[in-house]
Amino acid sequence: MASPATNVVYDFISKENQSKWRGILQPAIGKIQKQVHPRMDIEDDAVLYMEDLLYHLLALICSTKPHSINDVATYITKTFVVPLNTWAINDAQRTMERHQLRKGKSVFNLPVDKLNPLLEKEVFKCVVEVNMVRYIAAILDYIAADILKLAGNVMKNTRSVAIRIKVSDIKLSLNADVALHSLFKQLNAQQLGDGTLPPVEACEENEQAATYDQLVRQLVSNEEKYISHLNLILKVYQEPFTDKPKLFPPEEVKKVFLHLPELHALSVQLLSSLDECMEMAGVVDGEPQSPQAGFVFEEMAESQEFDVYANYANSYSDSVNALQKLLENAEAKEYLKTLTEPDLFKEAIQYVLPKSLLEPLYHCFYYFEAVNMLMRKSKGEDLDAYEAAEGCMVRLKMNLEKQCTGLLPSRKEDLGVLVQKPSYKTSMKIISSVQSKIEGWEGPDLLQCSTEFLMGKKNTIVYC
Repeated sequence: MASPATNVVYDFISKENQSKWRGILQPAIGKIQKQVHPRMDIEDDAVLYMEDLLYHLLALICSTKPHSINDVATYITKTFVVPLNTWAINDAQRTMERHQLRKGKSVFNLPVDKLNPLLEKEVFKCVVEVNMVRYIAAILDYIAADILKLAGNVMKNTRSVAIRIKVSDIKLSLNADVALHSLFKQLNAQQLGDGTLPPVEACEENEQAATYDQLVRQLVSNEEKYISHLNLILKVYQEPFTDKPKLFPPEEVKKVFLHLPELHALSVQLLSSLDECMEMAGVVDGEPQSPQAGFVFEEMAESQEFDVYANYANSYSDSVNALQKLLENAEAKEYLKTLTEPDLFKEAIQYVLPKSLLEPLYHCFYYFEAVNMLMRKSKGEDLDAYEAAEGCMVRLKMNLEKQCTGLLPSRKEDLGVLVQKPSYKTSMKIISSVQSKIEGWEGPDLLQCSTEFLMGKKNTIVYC
């Protein structure tokens, strides 16, 4: 029995289709941007980038050939990550209710009157319910508002003069928000072809083979993932507590998330400095120059900015105890159950959050390893900078090793910067190859429910 065929994805921005769709969503994007950040503007390139993102998302939704609002809602529930699926569906439902109350007067930012006939003619090849198109437009509206709101906040946090949202702000916001990052990774997976897939071994690079530039790029990538993790804690886990001050005493909530905003600000600063460092690296006298990342660590280490991790380690036990105290309240437990599927969010806070709060401590030890690894690959003034940074961080490392004794289980996996992992696109190709080797596969498309290939050997045919 053959493996299930992947749904055909309509390409809205291909050369043959672009003229039919380009520009339709741009006025709506400008309108949404003004709704979420009235005092800001958005650059034309950023509008084009947002339009492409929304068309990719529209393609993903249309690939299932939905026939009703319920079909769209079911697919979003299964495909979007928690809690983005719930938020998007609830917002779309409220928009549909407002449309009914206004007796047909449009409440949609996106031009449903233009989208509906085009979707019928070009994508669905049949007549579809206009209410379903309205519902899809409401979903796209919510996602666009979420992205642009985050992009505006990123701009305010990273630039002293925040006036116009740029493409770089949107990209950084997508990397910083774990739910959006996961969603658009799935979109990328849908665009992969069926070409010959490279073996896993060809994608792996060991410590000796990795160049200094590759290690710096991997450092940047890891820092983006770490910021996404912190955003998950601060945006998804913290907000339900801060939204109900009568139910959750603010002083106890503050103990749970103590120092996390400082860690987030530190990582955003580090990432911004590394990005700037990479942009400044160019060609001098015909020779390519590597990014001088050592000076970034030297400056921050000499300013003792990493010492906030010592404060965080000191307060970790108090944070976990404060969380347990908050969850002892029966009324609080019932409130948390109402936020998503029964018991799911409550159990996530009870069991996942304490482990998530350990991640910053692991990450600080990762900094020590990264500096040591980069120092061995650098030379000249950059090497001197890494040596100075390592010297400034010795005391912090010794203190953390004492504080974390018995607290941090040892990790078997690498620290990220030491081994170059397969790229996301390569991972998706490998996963597709794995599924093609399974005869009789009747489960869901692995590309839609997987985001990373971790490890493996040569593929063989598996019968089930």
